[in-house]
Amino acid sequence: MDQEQAALAHEKPRRVLIIDDDERVLRYMSRMVQQSGFEATVSSTIKPDLLAGLGPSDFVFVDMQMPGLDGIQVLEVLSRHAVKSRIVPMSGSHVAVLETAERIARRNGLSVAGFLTKPFRQAELSRILDEAPDELQGQKGHRPLPSEINIEDVVFGLEHGQFDTYLQPIVTLATRKAIGYEALARWQSEKFSLVSPDRFIGLAAQNGVLPRLTQQLANRALSYSAALRTRGLPWKVSVNLGMEDFVDGALPEKLAALVAQHGLPAHSLTVELTESSATQNETRLLEILARIRLKDIDLAIDDFGTSYSSLERLAWIPFTSLKIDMRFISEITTSSTARIIVESAIKLAKRLKLNTVAEGIETEDQLEILKALGCDRGQGWLFARPMEFQSAVDWAERNAPKAAD
Repeated sequence: MDQEQAALAHEKPRRVLIIDDDERVLRYMSRMVQQSGFEATVSSTIKPDLLAGLGPSDFVFVDMQMPGLDGIQVLEVLSRHAVKSRIVPMSGSHVAVLETAERIARRNGLSVAGFLTKPFRQAELSRILDEAPDELQGQKGHRPLPSEINIEDVVFGLEHGQFDTYLQPIVTLATRKAIGYEALARWQSEKFSLVSPDRFIGLAAQNGVLPRLTQQLANRALSYSAALRTRGLPWKVSVNLGMEDFVDGALPEKLAALVAQHGLPAHSLTVELTESSATQNETRLLEILARIRLKDIDLAIDDFGTSYSSLERLAWIPFTSLKIDMRFISEITTSSTARIIVESAIKLAKRLKLNTVAEGIETEDQLEILKALGCDRGQGWLFARPMEFQSAVDWAERNAPKAAD
């Protein structure tokens, strides 16, 4: 599809699929959806043919309490068909059931727009329909991404400099001033246009080229950090490392040399270890992480709260900061359970003398709760999205404190 075809496809009416066994609900929701400018399709059961043509900008509303397949089973069907539309569980049951359904959907790889408790009003439905993420806006000219991206495409991109490093600021919550940033990989492919990390990180890891990608990402991130420092902006830089990176026993020396190559102090780099990352040799991982810390490079446990190994790793690995997973932050204003988990994580980090970083902050309400709970730092769209270097420089000069190292 060329750019003109992509633009035309984007301008087609967005669809809403409503799955509910109550005919009155179907009629009521259909009217409300159409009043919001969407094309409505209703059904009392899940049918594979209904899923054809659904895109990322469409919605699927699913009632949790239906005869036959219940709502949880419907979510499984949607996951098996790799539906990319935004899912909205609905129920007149307890909110806790909807919260669980939302978590199940996310863990099955589905995009969730929120949930609705019955009965609901037009305003509640419209709020969900109106809050489609901005990446769905202005997609004209972006070529659709085929599912058959292969490792040869990734290697070609590495060899031809197609991978870039985007920067997302990490701010002090009390002041909203930047103190660092996370380096995030983006692939500007000639073949596929802009490719998000979830489409290539796993592929690179499975085929042994993740360390090569990490090297490029870290090198460019540190060069950006050095450039910011010359402008009086001594930002720390955080780089994610996967388990494949820790196979190399010389990793601590390589990281230290890379930091020194750019004329930066070692503590200007933070290595983020994804908490859910699995390894067959935890002792080996511990040795390498300890040696990295001995180089005065900081360590962060990423996505905290998403793995059974959380407390064990906190006990044995010399982390300097704890990053709270965005899934808990996204629910902190609506779920008492999520709020308790976040509060507990912050208290635990403080007792262990670790900095806390909340990921995925999107609203002022989330920010105020996190500040009240004593969270130190955060990142998310409320402050800034991942940016190319020059945009990050402009943002930094407006928002970061200019202080000597």
